[in-house]
Amino acid sequence: MKFMETSIFLILAAILFLIGFIGCLVPGVPGTPFCWAGLLCISFDPSSTVSLTSLVLCGALCIAVEIVNYIVPAYFAKKSGGSKEASLGTIIGTFVGIFCAGVGVFPGAFCGALIGELYHQSKNKRSGNREADDNNTRNEEDIFTALKVALWSFLGFITGIGLKITASVIFLAVALISLGGFKLPQ
Repeated sequence: MKFMETSIFLILAAILFLIGFIGCLVPGVPGTPFCWAGLLCISFDPSSTVSLTSLVLCGALCIAVEIVNYIVPAYFAKKSGGSKEASLGTIIGTFVGIFCAGVGVFPGAFCGALIGELYHQSKNKRSGNREADDNNTRNEEDIFTALKVALWSFLGFITGIGLKITASVIFLAVALISLGGFKLPQ
């Protein structure tokens, strides 16, 4: 019975870690909480040495990363003068990149932000928020601004992914160390 319980905890933890690492790349899927849940499952395994202190510290890190993950992209978009459409475009582009073979998550996020910002600019022109200009100078400025916003939005997206992956790797390392027989700090 002890072998069966151990196997169930480890299998469930492996599934949660897998979902968690996928979730670190996919917007809307809480990657770090899934990885923390995997660590929690491992703590129930009889061969694990994960302490309550380690669980609490990793849980606090998980919460902090999730909060920062929502603040960083908004900060980057605001820093560049980006619109809500650019932020939304980043998310939509990421999903399109996931499901379109050959595109990928990262180019999808960048292109989505670029398209979102260009859409925002064209919407503002139609509504009369910007003066019409017959020469190409305004269009070049619009494209440069949209590229700048797309780059900053993409950097915010990448920063968030980096934070989530880093925290998830820490959770996985704690889990693997605890299963290796090392005693973690109490």
